[in-house]
Amino acid sequence: MKKIISILLCFIIVFSGVSVYAENDEISSENIRLILAELGIMNGYPDGTFRPEKPVTRAEFARIAISASSHRDYVASGMNTSPFADVPYTHWAAPYIKLASVNKIIYGYPDSTFKPDNNVLLEEAVSIVVKLLGYTDDDYTAAWPYGQLAIAKSAGLLNNISATQGTYLTRGEVAQLVYNLLRAKPKSAASADAEYISSIGYSLKEDVTLLATANEDSSVGFGKVSTSMGTYKTDEDFDNSWVGKKGYILVSDSNELLLFIADNYTIVNYNVYSVLGNEIVAYKDGKLVSLKLSDNLTAYYKLQTYTMGSIKNMLDTGYLLSVAYDKAGNPEYVTVNDSALEGPVIVYDDSFYVDLGLSSNPTVIRDGNKSDLSTITKYDVIYYSIELDMIWAYSKKVTGIYEEAYPSRDAASSIKLSGTTYQIESAQAASALSSSGEFALGDTITVMLGKDNEIAAVISPENVSNKVYGYVIATGTSEFIDLDGNITSSRYVQVVHTDGSSVKYKTKTNYSSFLHKAVKVTLSDGLAKLSSENVGKTISGTFDYDKKRLGDYTITDNIKILEVTSNTSNEPANFTTVFAKRLDGMNIKNSKILHYATDSKGRITDLILLNVTGDAYEYGIITDIVITGEGGIYTGYRGTQPITLSSQTTKYSVSAGQPVQFVLNGNTISSIIGLTQISEPIESVSPVYIETENKTYTISDDCVVYNSQNNVITLNEALNSSNYKYFAYIDKYSSSVRVIKALNK
Repeated sequence: MKKIISILLCFIIVFSGVSVYAENDEISSENIRLILAELGIMNGYPDGTFRPEKPVTRAEFARIAISASSHRDYVASGMNTSPFADVPYTHWAAPYIKLASVNKIIYGYPDSTFKPDNNVLLEEAVSIVVKLLGYTDDDYTAAWPYGQLAIAKSAGLLNNISATQGTYLTRGEVAQLVYNLLRAKPKSAASADAEYISSIGYSLKEDVTLLATANEDSSVGFGKVSTSMGTYKTDEDFDNSWVGKKGYILVSDSNELLLFIADNYTIVNYNVYSVLGNEIVAYKDGKLVSLKLSDNLTAYYKLQTYTMGSIKNMLDTGYLLSVAYDKAGNPEYVTVNDSALEGPVIVYDDSFYVDLGLSSNPTVIRDGNKSDLSTITKYDVIYYSIELDMIWAYSKKVTGIYEEAYPSRDAASSIKLSGTTYQIESAQAASALSSSGEFALGDTITVMLGKDNEIAAVISPENVSNKVYGYVIATGTSEFIDLDGNITSSRYVQVVHTDGSSVKYKTKTNYSSFLHKAVKVTLSDGLAKLSSENVGKTISGTFDYDKKRLGDYTITDNIKILEVTSNTSNEPANFTTVFAKRLDGMNIKNSKILHYATDSKGRITDLILLNVTGDAYEYGIITDIVITGEGGIYTGYRGTQPITLSSQTTKYSVSAGQPVQFVLNGNTISSIIGLTQISEPIESVSPVYIETENKTYTISDDCVVYNSQNNVITLNEALNSSNYKYFAYIDKYSSSVRVIKALNK
């Protein structure tokens, strides 16, 4: 492929391939000239001008006609005879005029002259061009030049040409005439889509999107570009910034891309953050924006053509969306690049961004929150884009026992870590977990998880921190496989951390007394030691989400919060993670804070709370009760799921049709507690809160609505009907509405 130049040099024909901008509806005259120059048909002047208003001589047009014909490769390099009396063999155009005359493309005058310096008339040029299309004197039903002009008009050769019979053609009009010739259908062509340009060994294709090179997809192959119409050869001058753009391409019969002319669209790049319903949340210039794209919009991804509706569920954080907008600002098409991010890379020192070629002030998104370089710590997993000067950092680490590798240790694509299976993302992690790596089955390891919660790296737990905090949910004895494949028995403790991850640690000691307590875990030689001293500290106050405060303490943007239902080993316990926004405005007592941790700046990074929101419990309704001796059978709904629970020893103080809170140990009842009705009835309910004369109550995210038949209905269904009166029920913790009964009026 010949070298490609920019639109700013679009008239300098001495350069060979170009990328320029074309109008969406019709190719511009400037770009026509570039195509003709690339084909060697018509050139500009050495000073970079084209001079479209200048007339064209008969000698010049003879050269243009031969250059646009299948005879182009047979021009003699030297001549001994003159083709016409007024065209000596030394004339610069003699070889072209001779070749055109021999092939009966042109004729001289009756006096054996050609008049090479006369300006060419429209009808003279048209007579030559229709011959190139394959028409002969037998095709003309009218005398010259009327038959030739009629055929030229019907073939589209006169499109966008203002010259009329008897007037001279300018260089601009000749360029348009030859372009029309290239796109016209030859007389003998069987296909309606056939174009004259193919007869000289080229094709010109419109609305072609450049999809990928080997930089974006290794399957394309080096020195090639995949497009929406096929894969073509390129050379070292191909500009990779054209990938994702749509336009014209000029291709040779040898499948080489010679020219790319980009359509006049504005290309805007977005990086995906998440997909919410029909909207794409994306980053543009470091800010979150809502990107609304029609489901019918054409999208190009992984060398295939999709619609946005069919591809949305494939989008992931960091994917690059290049959206083409027309002059009115309407999206025309999208190209999707999932390799826009480099990584994963593990952070080992503060200067990591320098080695990656990033600036000293890149846009940083850490754990989903906009941040800066100062928040990135050692062993964070990062992905980055040099082009956008952005970093996506992930701090999630999981420590556990390396139990199994699938399908084998030396070909592992996933492992089981303390009962949970994780996919492996990087070759570095796979090597560390292989039979020749540093970690053996049965070892306690720490894995760093990337953007898709896959293992990006593996290290010894002591390298991260030999002290971690969490809440004990199980203790006991379990079997493990050692390096030699032997089954060994070891005590273990299972701890849930503030991010909700559950980790199983090997221990030497029986820690059953620590069940359902917040603990400090100290790791040494792959074994865990637990202690409860200095876990809870004196801290209390109002949680202010906007000011990022809890009492006198500042909280971090990505604070992790775990809420549990018990802090004693003889009570059943549930747990859940809580968003910081959920605590906004709550006054949290010290007795409700089982543990908190701070960073080097004294900001709270982690909290373990005891029954502050009540979100760790499950809520529902009892629809039927059957008393059996000292106990009973309780039927109803646990949220939206039907449930039947039985107790042989206890009768609970609830009645059929009553909303309740379940305290369960698996599927065994520990307690059923009736919820409190706030008023009777409520005339109106919003999707977010219920307001009475004295108080406003927040509707919990998992609030369930039951109708008069105690069947589950959606909150929207209840709100959009005028047939209901409402009864709301709250828990005793945060006064959140857990259940609404929508009864017929």
